[in-house]
Amino acid sequence: MNHLLFEHNLFANFLDLDELKHALFGVFLTADKLDNELQDLFGGDLVNA
Repeated sequence: MNHLLFEHNLFANFLDLDELKHALFGVFLTADKLDNELQDLFGGDLVNA
């Protein structure tokens, strides 16, 4: 089975809660948008489909 991993790197030494929330929200929104676009291009199944 093939998987697509989307990740983001943060500097944890200087990370506060608001920065973490912002980064997670950005990853969630980007992944939510890209999963449909990539499925249209390459096919396959979505995890929640």
